[in-house]
Order: sequence, then structure tokens, then C-alpha cells
Amino acid sequence: MPAPVNEPIKSYAPGSPERAALKTRLKDMANERIDIPIVIGGKGPKRTLRAVARWADHWDVAGAPDPVEWKGLNEVLISHCEAIGRDHRQIKRSVHVMWPADADPSELAARAAAFASEGVDLVIFSMRGPYEVRLVEPLANALSRA
Repeated sequence: MPAPVNEPIKSYAPGSPERAALKTRLKDMANERIDIPIVIGGKGPKRTLRAVARWADHWDVAGAPDPVEWKGLNEVLISHCEAIGRDHRQIKRSVHVMWPADADPSELAARAAAFASEGVDLVIFSMRGPYEVRLVEPLANALSRA
């Protein structure tokens, strides 16, 4: 294992080169446009999915239903997008899959694959207690085989 190396200590005292460089960078940043993505979570077909169609860059469903139900919600979102002339492919889609400690990693991986096959871009595994790091590697291995 490499020995840890600290960053050099810099002085930001008035008149120092570090302070001048920092002020220049802050001035440059003030002129930069930063696009912060809008993420809307939920699955209400009337209000939430209409809001997603109108404003979101990313749609997230926590406690995701089964992939078939998610597909139905996605079809509603697509229809809301079509109604306002928006390309639904501009919206990233994610789901949270609940991950109990006693869950079979292969079943979780299969569930993630099923969501992906229906159009989900990102599956977030929401680990339920107890939070044990030893559970991560078996899931990672199952996902690499899926």
C-alpha cells in the first residue's frame, strides 16, 4: 500500500499567488452556466408524471413496483410527453429496488435486468438494515453475471 501523501499547504494571505489564482477562478466561475438536472420522483399518473414530462431531466421511482407495472407508468409518461411535444428519450429513468439483508443476490440481479429490459436506465439498490458491507460483493458478482 502506498504511503499517504498530504497536499501542500497553501497560503491564501492577501497578495499571495494562491489568493490571486482563487479570485480569478471564482470570477471565471461566476460567468459559467451550470445546468443542474431536475429529478422528479414518484409514480402518480396524473400530476407527477405530467410534471416529469414537462420539467424533469430524470424520473425516479422509489420502492419500484414490478417491471410490468413500471412499464405501464412509463407508457403514461410517454403519452404525457407526446401531448406536449417532448421527446421522452430526453428523460433518464431510474428505480429503487429494495434490498433486504436476506435477499438472494441472483434474484436482485434478475429484477434489475428485468427493469433494464423495460427501459430503466439506472437501478438503485436501497439496502435495508442491517447495513453490512459483506453483502455488496455477492450482489456485484450476481450483477456481473446477469
